[in-house]
Amino acid sequence: MMNRRHFARTAAAAPLALAAGQALAQTIPQPGAAGPSLAAPPTTGANAVRQIVERLSTEPFARPLEFQRNRQAAKLRPFALTDVRLGDGPFQDMHRWNAAYMKRLSPDSLLHAFRVNAGIPSQA
Repeated sequence: MMNRRHFARTAAAAPLALAAGQALAQTIPQPGAAGPSLAAPPTTGANAVRQIVERLSTEPFARPLEFQRNRQAAKLRPFALTDVRLGDGPFQDMHRWNAAYMKRLSPDSLLHAFRVNAGIPSQA
């Protein structure tokens, strides 16, 4: 099973491995190619790839992480609910429908679960 650290390391090294593979493929003679390959051996590129892979293979979270809070000024201010008015529209319609439904329910039905949890007999 691969954890996040191994996945990140593999994902970071994948382009490097691809470049090394392409450099290596240039040195292998292709079928039907006449004569030896004229490409230079990838020694400098391979060494650079090895160094980068070694750097990536170290544990990225070996040192303890330190978090620092950035203080920000509040952009929102609290307000009283009495300052809110619900205008005409679908939300006011839903509010009316919900209020009408709640008014049709009997108090015994509304209090049934509370009474049962409190050990009080319920007539609902």
